[in-house]
Amino acid sequence: MRRSTGIRDEANGNSQQTEPHEHGTHELCAIVHENWKLLTNRDATHSELYDITADPYEKADLSKEKPEVVTQLMQQIDDWKATLPESPFGDVFSSERSQTAAD
Repeated sequence: MRRSTGIRDEANGNSQQTEPHEHGTHELCAIVHENWKLLTNRDATHSELYDITADPYEKADLSKEKPEVVTQLMQQIDDWKATLPESPFGDVFSSERSQTAAD
């Protein structure tokens, strides 16, 4: 059982399935901590919070009811992002991706 729409759609303002961006994925972040799972779009304008113990199929978005949990998990995401380099370095892309970029 899956949600019919979700952050992948709603974050883009659509109630229908969305197409991936140019690199083939949606720009999302997710974190799981204890019984909570938070999904958020890149600029954090939309997020979904699930209690994955009580709601393993992620049907009930609790982000409005639990804003303090959303804030805590968003801070953890921000802290993690702060540890990342500004851009990738080294040989980090697959040969398929390199070929696509060359075309």
